[in-house]
Order: sequence, then C-alpha cells, then structure tokens
Amino acid sequence: RISAGIVLRTHDLCLAVSGRSGSSKCIHAPQPQSSPPHPLWNFAPSFPPSNYTQPLRLDVKKKLSAPSERVKSVDIHPTEPWALAALYTGIVMIWDYESGSCVKSFELSELPVRCAKFVPRKQWFLAASDDMRLRVYNYNTMEKVREFEAHADYIRCVEVHPTLPYVLSSSDDMTIKLWDWDRGFDCTQIFEGHAHYVMQVKFNPKDTNTFASASLDRSIKVWGLGSPTHHYTLEGHEKGVNCVDYYPSGDKPYILSGADDRTVKIWDYQVSLTLLFTCS
Repeated sequence: RISAGIVLRTHDLCLAVSGRSGSSKCIHAPQPQSSPPHPLWNFAPSFPPSNYTQPLRLDVKKKLSAPSERVKSVDIHPTEPWALAALYTGIVMIWDYESGSCVKSFELSELPVRCAKFVPRKQWFLAASDDMRLRVYNYNTMEKVREFEAHADYIRCVEVHPTLPYVLSSSDDMTIKLWDWDRGFDCTQIFEGHAHYVMQVKFNPKDTNTFASASLDRSIKVWGLGSPTHHYTLEGHEKGVNCVDYYPSGDKPYILSGADDRTVKIWDYQVSLTLLFTCS
C-alpha cells in the first residue's frame, strides 16, 4: 500500500519513513556522482524516463523504535535534527535522529494519533488523534497551547501553511477545514466535494494560495483558499488515493499521487491536467 508515511528533508536528502512495526527509519540517499541522475532527483524532460527502472540504493542510517504497534506519521524539523513521530498508542515523540535518542515524549490521548506536524516559527507541533481533536503543544516548554474538537470523524492529516497562520485538516467526515491560529484557531473555511475519506492535503509551494487533496474516492482535487469548492479534479487511479504532493521546487508544475492500486502517478497541472507517468 502506498500511503502518507514518507517525508523528505531535501537539503541533505534525509528521508524519514513510518511503518507498522513501531519504528521509524532515517535513510540517507546520496545521489550518485558518476552515473546519470536518477529520476527521483531530476525528472526527465519526457515521460516515461528511459532509466526509470533503475533501482535506488538507500542506506539505513538510524532505526528509531518505540513501544507502539504502528507509527502513523513522521515529520522532520527544518533546522534541528529532529523527527516527530505520531504513534498508534496516542503518544507523540521527538527523536534526535543523529544521536538516536528520544528528546521528548507527549502523552496526548488513549486513542491513536494519526498525524503530527512541526510549526517551527511558533515552536509548536500540531497533532490529530482519533478522538477527533486537534492539539497544539509548545515543544520547548512542553506546555499545551490549545485543544479543540475539529471534525466529526477521524482526522487523517494536518498541513501547515508555509507563511500564513493557517492549518488545514482533512478527515473521514469527507471535509477539509482551514484554521487560523491568529484568530484563536477559528475555523474560517470548510471545503466539501470529496465522496470518501480525505487522506491527505498539501499546499502548493509555487502558489501557497492553492492546495491539493487525496481521497479514497479515487480522486485528487485542487482547491483555492478563497473558495469552498474545488478548482478541478484529477482522476485516473483505480483505487483510493492515500497521498499527494507537489514537486518541491518551482520549475515544474507536477503533482504526485500514490494509491491503493499500487501505483504512483505524476500529473502536469498546467498542461490540460495531463497524466505524465505511472509507475507501479
């Protein structure tokens, strides 16, 4: 199953991977110096890339384990060597992936925590648990900043706006909500249009007024912050879509999606919403 369990810190190519074994792995993936660029680092100008079947060798540098049946999500701090892990046991842990030690641990709920994200400019992290509540903690003081009921069903994802005081949350209640922490975490917008669980949302780094969502209704939808209805829909997966992301730099208008049909699809959202490439 291709799900939302991988996060990439691009400046040193450190990947954090969450899984069902109760562990997270930090993987160093150096780009080969003497061989042609692998398509993970540089998309070919045409699809499919001629060498897309070439295997990528990954070296596991650290394995961070916790007493939990599953690791539900991992986030990497942009400046500190920290991995934020949300656990099935209702605990959120901050790991130093260089030393392999647990920096801090927070007991949030008796139910699973499905997603946790750093908010570095506020020294916070946000966490969403199966009691349908969002919690905000200061990770330096360990003080709880805010807690509130956010959705009518399980919360699958939280996404932090890169510059504005906004947080998106997506849920099994088939809605996406926009929260403004400068207004006391008021819900300022509800986005409706999916016909099944909304598994992930992701802001567009090239245009942060837009974001994409992935749903088990087999679609990806693209939205704008100023409208409660979606701009357009990308369809092509045969089963539910679990994860979505944008190409991280601004030079290529690509959306990536991963689904239960065991495929990853790459879309060009500026050229007639074209499906460029599928790998399985």
